[in-house]
Amino acid sequence: MPVQCQHCDNPPCVKVCPTGASHKRKDGIVLVHKDKCIGCKYCIAACPYNVRIIKKEGYIEKCRFCIEFIEKGEKPACLTTCMTGVRMFGDLDDPTSEISKFIVKHKLKQFKAELNTKPRIYYKRG
Repeated sequence: MPVQCQHCDNPPCVKVCPTGASHKRKDGIVLVHKDKCIGCKYCIAACPYNVRIIKKEGYIEKCRFCIEFIEKGEKPACLTTCMTGVRMFGDLDDPTSEISKFIVKHKLKQFKAELNTKPRIYYKRG
């Protein structure tokens, strides 16, 4: 199963970051500000999804939902390049959004939901 940053509502990586480099935006996207990151790896240890990596330059990186595209009103690259079309992206805070309705209709589940990180990525179990 492909696993990426879950952009949690309750992100343990943000709580342990001593510099504030790991942070959650108002829209729910969890990012790492590479200029603030000191490479301490606390966020790597705290992430139960094992999706953070340390770059050779010394800062931590993870899925950013291609934030530069989102800020221009575009979709993340993982959506536009997915050959099978199995990925969706949208506003989970809007119960009338296409993605929110899809999650309910298809009974999608969160990975490791029992950890109470409140992941914002959903999967269809099969």
